Amino acid sequence: MIRQLFIILHIFFIFNYLNSQITITPGGTALQLATNIVAPGITVTNATLNCAQTACGTFAGNLQAGGAQLSNGGIVMTSGSAANADGPNTIGSSSTAVPGFDFSDPHLTTQPGAGNPPPNRDNCVLEFDMQPGCAGFNVSFVFGSEEYPEFVTGSFNDGVGIFVSGPNPAGGNYNNYNIARLPNGQLVSIDNVNANTNAQYYNTNTSGVIQYDGYTDGLTAQLSVIPCSTYHVKIVIADAGDESYDSGLFLGVGSFSCNSPILTVNTPAPICAGQNAILTATATGTNGTYSWSNGQTTASITVNPTTTTTYTVTYSINGCSDVTATTTVTVNPPTQTTFTDLGPYCATDIPGLLPTTSLNAIQGTWSPAVINTTTPNTTTYIFTPDQNACGLPYSMTVVVNPQGAPNFVQLGPYCQGDLVDILPNTSSNGVIGSWTPALIDSNLPGNTTYNFTPTVAECTSNASMIINVIPISAPIFTANVNTGCTPLNVSFSTLATPNFTYNYTLNNTSFGTNPNENYTFTNAGCYDITLTANNSGCSQSTTIQDMICVETAPSVFFSVSPTIIENSSQQVVFTNNTVGGDTYLWDFGDGTTSTDINNTHVYSNVNGNFNVTLTSSTQLGCSNTYVVTLSYTSTPVFYIPNTFTPDEDEFNQTWGPVFTSGFDPYNFELNIYNRWGELVWESYDSKEKWEGNYTKKGIKVPAGIYTYKIRFKPTATDEKVTISGHINLVR
Repeated sequence: MIRQLFIILHIFFIFNYLNSQITITPGGTALQLATNIVAPGITVTNATLNCAQTACGTFAGNLQAGGAQLSNGGIVMTSGSAANADGPNTIGSSSTAVPGFDFSDPHLTTQPGAGNPPPNRDNCVLEFDMQPGCAGFNVSFVFGSEEYPEFVTGSFNDGVGIFVSGPNPAGGNYNNYNIARLPNGQLVSIDNVNANTNAQYYNTNTSGVIQYDGYTDGLTAQLSVIPCSTYHVKIVIADAGDESYDSGLFLGVGSFSCNSPILTVNTPAPICAGQNAILTATATGTNGTYSWSNGQTTASITVNPTTTTTYTVTYSINGCSDVTATTTVTVNPPTQTTFTDLGPYCATDIPGLLPTTSLNAIQGTWSPAVINTTTPNTTTYIFTPDQNACGLPYSMTVVVNPQGAPNFVQLGPYCQGDLVDILPNTSSNGVIGSWTPALIDSNLPGNTTYNFTPTVAECTSNASMIINVIPISAPIFTANVNTGCTPLNVSFSTLATPNFTYNYTLNNTSFGTNPNENYTFTNAGCYDITLTANNSGCSQSTTIQDMICVETAPSVFFSVSPTIIENSSQQVVFTNNTVGGDTYLWDFGDGTTSTDINNTHVYSNVNGNFNVTLTSSTQLGCSNTYVVTLSYTSTPVFYIPNTFTPDEDEFNQTWGPVFTSGFDPYNFELNIYNRWGELVWESYDSKEKWEGNYTKKGIKVPAGIYTYKIRFKPTATDEKVTISGHINLVR
């Protein structure tokens, strides 16, 4: 059972060791050790060290002894080995002699309770001068020893001292005053703090952080000083009786911490631009001087900024301890005063009182002080805020109207659906009011009465205005046909409204002013048609995009090769030169047809002439036909086209019969007649072609059907042959 308990305690000890041990680095210069334990605000000079390098050093980590400034490393001074001061507590009597450092420090060995023999073995002494920039400082430390607990009240009262010399603020000087004391004022030593005496400050080592069998709590010594004065500090530790059972003193980083003066400054109430504010700084120290960011040097100053401004004050003691504080003087910008404007009034009315407090609680006075309504007038009254109100003046214009009736300029008439004028809320003679209805409705045709009511303050009667809205709406119209071939005659119609006039337009050109109109489209294309309806100067238009689409019949023409059939079986090539066609139908005159664009056809058992016909159509069904007669050589060979298009393009510009053989060219006559039998052209030359003109004067004949008459003498006979037919002239 005892063995099991030992194992459990051993495991617990190792766990504490792994989680709690500090790290000690032996050695260091006097200045390094001194500056390690001094916090900002304290200046260190003239540091000396009378201690073996193995007996002192620095440590890192948390001592876990409580107290301030002892959780983040510091320095260690021992009466033996600094390295052996590191935990855990595995040796009950860690002892290291330090040869050459046995001497009696005159202050440590003679202080009260030093014991007999006094601590004069293995001394370790660190001394330095310091200049604190404050009125008091603290020192945090822990004392531990291997003398605990066996040699308490024996002859081995190891001692420690932190001696301070310098001016005492209460008067006189500190003369090696030892501040290494318990909170009750008793000096720290083996016999003064242990398990029996001042036990509340004593700890038996179970933490594993340091080696010593016992140690004090983290203690904090305090001392009042005169800021910026020089103080000499001596820290010493030594064994008593012999060199065995070492002791150690731990001081945390920044253990010597300065209580700098506390400086405060008041924040004054907000002021208006141009007013003063008093700023007062208060410091906890004495004998210091004040310096403000605006150059003043008294504790209390008077300022008058025009905008919100921050001021900084610096409190300096003897020129070495400076603390600063800031305060802001808020300057309220001028506030625009607000009022509910009074009036307008009628002449002789009893006016309202001008309020001396604005809607936003700013007080002041008016000039003039009272509203005058004895006669019609427009007067501006000025409000001036009180001096401390931080307000801006306010202007109120009060109108006193004369008695009268409102006059208005007659509005309208308007066209139905048009933009209209706004009914004026102020008459031409200055009367203000409102209308019922409030807006002119141009969608309501006819006469509408609008009533004007003056406001309460107006001194006038009601008025009315009759406004006329002329009815008009976009016309609806139709066409009897929407697509076709040129010439295409279209009938347009709309439902006529009495007193309305109408105008049909095509490409901005009018083609009729009746409700129902006809128009013939002679050119191909799609046309936008617009109908405009007008009623007493109000008009509305309707445009139908691409309402009418017209196509021109194709200009049909083809060439033949050869132009004369000379054999009873012969191949003929037909080349299509038609312009504007979409589909084609060939009739070769021998009972066969084709829908190809171009064709090669073989005639068999030929014993006479063939009339070859090409019919071409557009997508809208507009068609035209061209006929060529193929002649057989046993008779006069000729062919006569039935259509030509003298429209100045490069195709089919002239018309005439083509005689290739079998006729006498000196016995030839050609006459062309219009539909009324009038002779329009004649020729006696078989090679001359008709260009679509009257006689030979160059006047173009209109498109249409013409009759031709050809008289010629075949070479095989003396009898003349007459041939007649029709020509389709297309432009």
